Amino acid sequence: MKTTMIACVIAAFAALMPADVGAQNNEKQKEIIDVVHRTNDYFMKKYSDPTKDTFVKKVRTSNLWTRAVYYEGLMALYDIDPQQRYIDYTDKWADYHKWTARNSVNDMDADNQCCQQTYIDRHVQSGKKKDLSKVKENLDHQMATGKYSYWTWIDAIQMAMPVYAKYTQLTGERKYLDYAMNSYKWSRDTLAGGLFNKKEGLWWRDKDYVPPYKEKDGKNCYWSRGNGWVYAALVRVMETLPASDPDYQYLKADFVKMSRALLKCQRKDGFWNVSLVSPVTYGGPEMTGTALFLYGMAWGVRQGILPQKTYQKAMDKAWAAIASCVHDNGFIGYNQGTGKDPSAGQPVTFTSVPDFEDYGTGCFILGAVEYYRLFSKDEKWPDGSSISPWFQNVGKVDVATLGKRYVVTDYGVKKDSAIVQTQAIQAVIDRAANEGGGVIVIPQGTFMSGALFFRQGTHLYIEENGKLKGSEYIADFPILMTRIEGQTCKYFSALVNADGLDGFTIAGKGTIDGNGYHYWEEFWIRRKWNPQCTNKDEQRPRLVYISNCHNVTVQDVRLVNSPFWTNHLYNSDHVRYLDCYIYSPTKGVKAPSSDAIDIDVCHDVIIDGCYMSVNDDAVAIKGGKGTWADKAPENGPNFNILIQNCKYGVVHGCLTLGSESVYDRNIVLRNIEVDNANRVLWLKMRPDTPQHYEYVTVDNISGTTGSFLVVRPWTQFFQPEDRKDMPLSQCNNIVMTNINMECKNFFDVGKSDKYSLCDFTFRNINVKDKKKAFDKTLIENTVVENVVIN
Repeated sequence: MKTTMIACVIAAFAALMPADVGAQNNEKQKEIIDVVHRTNDYFMKKYSDPTKDTFVKKVRTSNLWTRAVYYEGLMALYDIDPQQRYIDYTDKWADYHKWTARNSVNDMDADNQCCQQTYIDRHVQSGKKKDLSKVKENLDHQMATGKYSYWTWIDAIQMAMPVYAKYTQLTGERKYLDYAMNSYKWSRDTLAGGLFNKKEGLWWRDKDYVPPYKEKDGKNCYWSRGNGWVYAALVRVMETLPASDPDYQYLKADFVKMSRALLKCQRKDGFWNVSLVSPVTYGGPEMTGTALFLYGMAWGVRQGILPQKTYQKAMDKAWAAIASCVHDNGFIGYNQGTGKDPSAGQPVTFTSVPDFEDYGTGCFILGAVEYYRLFSKDEKWPDGSSISPWFQNVGKVDVATLGKRYVVTDYGVKKDSAIVQTQAIQAVIDRAANEGGGVIVIPQGTFMSGALFFRQGTHLYIEENGKLKGSEYIADFPILMTRIEGQTCKYFSALVNADGLDGFTIAGKGTIDGNGYHYWEEFWIRRKWNPQCTNKDEQRPRLVYISNCHNVTVQDVRLVNSPFWTNHLYNSDHVRYLDCYIYSPTKGVKAPSSDAIDIDVCHDVIIDGCYMSVNDDAVAIKGGKGTWADKAPENGPNFNILIQNCKYGVVHGCLTLGSESVYDRNIVLRNIEVDNANRVLWLKMRPDTPQHYEYVTVDNISGTTGSFLVVRPWTQFFQPEDRKDMPLSQCNNIVMTNINMECKNFFDVGKSDKYSLCDFTFRNINVKDKKKAFDKTLIENTVVENVVIN
């Protein structure tokens, strides 16, 4: 687990880079993404119905291989540019085809299995909510034949091999990758004496092109796009494996050999010939092979497999070449049609239209996106997968670009802090939505309201010295079906509500004030009367509730005095909290359960530069509770969560997983200052709920805390049920590194028959610890490196 140290080195290097280098990289990325947007928008507009059959000579369903390659590109684009329309377009296509190989689960044609690459990707992206039973059935059916001789043409390696590799990565069942590797080796070494010319590092397309077949100039025929398919397949399989894996090393050797061969035969104009070593054979430009070679080289450089100094010029020329193929409207020229050799689709020109446009667009996007990544810092999640460049974007939203300003006082809202003006403010939001969207502006002054519901295209901006203040009457917050404490149920709405929105922003240096004192006081009175009083028993609204949303930014605002949870995110993705101040009192009349940010069945969330001091957990990862929580469709995992550059005052836990959590993966807390928090990392193990927390990294933490690491059973208000197949909860691959703190108890860990703990790492730690209870034997396979506890 060297991720954290690498990240630190990268961060330090980046800090030393001249500012203009970063600016140049940003400008280059903008250039690339602008061209990619043009090509993809052209395609999605022209083929607006992804379920519609294709009609090239005959009718073909839209999950044929040509379209499947397009979706490989679209998934890559979504990773750096997460627009919900890409997902909607993909899911409409996959739903229509019932997440099944092209013709049936019995289809063993690699071309018809290609669509399953995207099915698996979407299953992972959705939090494992898509039905992959047909994918498993298809792969099991082919494997049951015991034959490895299906891939008789090299295109098949790209079409099918990554499906097996991705399925192994998903399930952990090695048999799928083993089958694919045996099939690959049969094509490579056995078919027609082996389709891979190990001496020249290039592939014959199939047995018909193995010598004695020669081009007119007497040279071997290595079809550009066919070699591009293999090159891409090597990338797509290797990225599912750790570098230490023997199969990774085997494929890497072929990848390096191909890379060297391809570098030698690139043309001066940046393209590759359609017949790679034979310039006399249809010698014009061709985009698809060039794009796939760019894809592979850029990936190889990013992984440190290929030396950047050697390959950078070739990649720059390749990008310039494929970018020159794009028309102003996004149509891509020099796209060779389908076939099996350099003669296919000829003549290939800037204006020639190929028989199928889709796979060419997919190849272009794959190459462009991987080239784009070269200009980003390459960081890894704790599980070794790449952190999307999206996480590097901590730039603020320019509110001026969000549309017309609707200053509420211009539309009948009174500048009077003593009256509740819910209806008047909501009317401004609704008006803005009906007029095409815009920014709802809370000007200087205090404006009191009950629940507000933002619509698509509307945003909230609170001017400095402006305040949106919550009503102290629960009746101003209507009851609706919502999400609370790990359950979907009827409860009170929040002050600010956003549901089902794409591109919602809350901004400004003003304040959203929950006006919580009345609610807190009543909670503690009720708790005195009934010590078992739950959070839901005392009726309180949350401050901000964002559900089923995409591409959300909350920046600069002060979020204070919430009656209940301060910010609650549910079933949302690509959410950013930037430089926010989140506070509720921890002395006097304390604010019960005023969690700063609750993340509930979400992925791709960044919290950067925020201050948090609340009378409960700061960032709490939720997702469902109860004995059957893992079976309920409204529950689910949280993954790809990055919390960085934040400061903490008094909180119960800086980062808390649970108590309402089912599955959490790839959570990073780094570069944090802590001032008297109760705990830093708290893994709440709820005995009545199946829980799995894995790949969590806590890095570069300083300050003072009560406990640093806490792993204990959590039994508050739990209700165990009888379940015979109850999974054993577990925590694994938890890393704490670069820690410098004063603690009362650094290691507050307890064992239980309800959960297992393994693969914890403690590295580069220097702490003052009053308890001195550190005991690595409590956790299986504990790694301790450079740990000093005084």
